Amino acid sequence: MATSFKNGEGKLWWKVIWAFHHSLHSWSAIPAKLSSPSLWSRIVKTDSVVRNSGVELTSCCRHAVRNGRNTWFWLDCWAGPVPLGVRFPKLFFLERSMGCFIAGRLYMLQGWICGAWDWKRELSSCLSPDYIFEWNQLVPKNVGFVAWRAVLGRLPAFDALIKRNIPVRSVYCPICGEVEESIEHVFVSYCLAQTIWSVIARWCKLTFYFFSYQDVLELYKFSALLKEKALIVQAICLIATWCLWKKRNTLVHSYTSCGPSGGDKVLGFLWVKNRGKKRALWEKCKFQL
Repeated sequence: MATSFKNGEGKLWWKVIWAFHHSLHSWSAIPAKLSSPSLWSRIVKTDSVVRNSGVELTSCCRHAVRNGRNTWFWLDCWAGPVPLGVRFPKLFFLERSMGCFIAGRLYMLQGWICGAWDWKRELSSCLSPDYIFEWNQLVPKNVGFVAWRAVLGRLPAFDALIKRNIPVRSVYCPICGEVEESIEHVFVSYCLAQTIWSVIARWCKLTFYFFSYQDVLELYKFSALLKEKALIVQAICLIATWCLWKKRNTLVHSYTSCGPSGGDKVLGFLWVKNRGKKRALWEKCKFQL
């Protein structure tokens, strides 16, 4: 049903269903007024019946992105088992064009995937005040401290130093020099960070996309992995955070260039392998070095 509705986009019957059943107060990839006695509403109701049996029909429908012009960014399942609009409801609410396509939000620039966002208001870089940082025993404490201080807004990024009335040479990112340096920029939006996260995604055979640093810290909760594997994914994210901040400091204080390093990956492997309770913990996850 979902596939037929998606493939019929733009056709007359699709336009009739969309005009009658779609509501601005309830966005869905398959719109339906369940209170209506129409045949389409009865067909869509079967989804709730099957869901009660433990089967999520929408999660079984994956979309091939291709050029991104026929796949909804927020409503279709293309970056995980659930739509991004369901996984990030607060961001979805702030989106100006909830029915936008992937091609309207992501684009390639000199080999990098960049975002073109259109929010109703400026996003805050602060994490939720009730967010609780969860430590991971597979990495040393000094590695976890970097992520913990980032949660509290205590890392000395340039924007944080200016808020404390500490003079800096420039508020712009010392690596790209294009935007104001912040925690979100260093760990999420900067091209080096995006490269590292894409490599980790291929390495761990996961699909994810980060909108904020909180998404990085909570990846292991939404990865649908067993507990042991989820802890390793969390450890990898903490190690990547530590490495990014270390390379940023190297550039700022030593004026030397920085880039992805295979040594960081090996170091993380040794930490996780030797600090885990089970010696074969890493091998069970089948992450290939």
